[in-house]
Amino acid sequence: MTLPSFKPSVLPSGEYLAEIISDPVEKTSPFDQTKTFLTLGMDLQNARGEHFSYSWAFNDKAHVYREMLLLLGGKEEASGIVIPPNSYRGKFFVIHLIERAAKNDATKMVNEIVRVRPQAELDVEPEKETGEDPEPETKVPF
Repeated sequence: MTLPSFKPSVLPSGEYLAEIISDPVEKTSPFDQTKTFLTLGMDLQNARGEHFSYSWAFNDKAHVYREMLLLLGGKEEASGIVIPPNSYRGKFFVIHLIERAAKNDATKMVNEIVRVRPQAELDVEPEKETGEDPEPETKVPF
């Protein structure tokens, strides 16, 4: 028998390319049975190309919820209400995660999405040519 790989429950802070891989699921809060929240399954990829499964737990009061809906194709009405799109799966965008202490248990660490933006903003633009020859590299002997 081989041991399973270790998968961290809290991801390191940083930027990730996110792809939505599941539809939102409504769940009841384990702390208050009268409240519900949604979870959205994502596949995250870091700058090294490593993939992680991530489940975002949120409600409509989350500070990035509006921006997330707009990134996914939601439509904003004149009143400021954002109507969610019909489909989510396969959508890509960039998220910035941080690690913080859980609100209900200061000894437990959790991830929080603090910023979302379109995937295109992560892409690096090619260097512009100036028409000048690049300076030759000088090698230092060691």
